Amino acid sequence: MCRWIFVYKSTGKERIAPRGTRNRRSRKVNRSRKTTTTTTTYTGLCYDNNGLFNQVLDSRSAEFPNNTDGLGMAALVGNAWLEYKSMDLPDHAPNVRSWISMATAAKPRMFMAHLRSNTRDGMESTTAHTHPYVIHGKRKTVSVLMNGYVGYTKLRDNITDTQYLAEKICARVNAKNEPLGKTVDSILRATREKFRMTLGVVVTEPGKSPKHYVVRGMNWDTDPPTLYHSVRAGIYASETLYDGGDWNIVPAVRFKRE
Repeated sequence: MCRWIFVYKSTGKERIAPRGTRNRRSRKVNRSRKTTTTTTTYTGLCYDNNGLFNQVLDSRSAEFPNNTDGLGMAALVGNAWLEYKSMDLPDHAPNVRSWISMATAAKPRMFMAHLRSNTRDGMESTTAHTHPYVIHGKRKTVSVLMNGYVGYTKLRDNITDTQYLAEKICARVNAKNEPLGKTVDSILRATREKFRMTLGVVVTEPGKSPKHYVVRGMNWDTDPPTLYHSVRAGIYASETLYDGGDWNIVPAVRFKRE
């Protein structure tokens, strides 16, 4: 299975964590409240402890332990996405740390990172298939990452299920003026093929604030992959990224096929 993180707060920082947390990258004790202040950087979210990149060969909860089919990251600066994609493992990919540092310096409004595990037989693994997919429409741009699968049976050659879904979302958000959650849920309810997934979607439009929607769902009797949410830090992640914090699993949504 894939792994991903989505940071939807501009700072990407967890400010208050319980005492005893293992993430000691930056700490100071507030004696009056008896809590520890922990600063978590984008680099830390990727490299620390159970950070995203350390889940490549050591997963706590996923069915498959290895992710070697591509790495993708995207940082939203203004209304433009800065992207990084590589087929190497994170520790071997060139300039990963420097790219994250560059993105951090640009103070992104949002940050996405994804490790891909190819589940489609006969599909070649290339950087073109790494998430997030950034799809440009006439007015709005959609960025999508996913863990899981949709059993589409009539895909164009060399296109992934996530890319096809991203294109459908992009077409609809550019054609209809409706809440993003309604758009995504309507597309999933209309999907006849079986799916189980965690899905993160961001829509940007010049002159407007970005909108995001995250869902963990399925339309048959198999649980979707895990997805955790920290409201305080403003992070969604396939697995908890560090000890402490207010991590809670995102409830699964059962979509009835129309």
